[in-house]
Amino acid sequence: MIRAVIFDMFETLITHYHNKGPLYFGAEMAADAGIPEERFQSAWRLTENDRTVGKVTLEQVLRQILEENQCYSEEILNKIVKKRIATKEECFVHIHQEIIPMLKELKKLGVFVGLISNCFSEEAEVIRRSELFKYFDEVYLSYEQGIKKP
Repeated sequence: MIRAVIFDMFETLITHYHNKGPLYFGAEMAADAGIPEERFQSAWRLTENDRTVGKVTLEQVLRQILEENQCYSEEILNKIVKKRIATKEECFVHIHQEIIPMLKELKKLGVFVGLISNCFSEEAEVIRRSELFKYFDEVYLSYEQGIKKP
């Protein structure tokens, strides 16, 4: 008998790549910041591990990148943060129709349901506010735990 099921969040229970909404990754953030994509992406990628293990937040990284490129303003920072969070939230609007019934059935059967997911600060916030969060018995998010999955 199955006693526990452990899930990942992104690209397992939900996806960034649904056909209903825009993506908002490095290229789009670079455009909104007015920074050449290559320069933005280079700085952004260098922070991935620290963002994943909770050493820095989205806001801290964006502020640093904007300041280093002499284009920092609260308006630009807030615009990018808002769009990034909205895009993450959009992923939860398009949950595949079988996901919630599956989680409900697992709970009904008494199966322990866990979540172990690599994520950044903005993703951790969105996961905790999501419709799916209530179905997990335990949640381990890399941003909060200070360690990531291989």
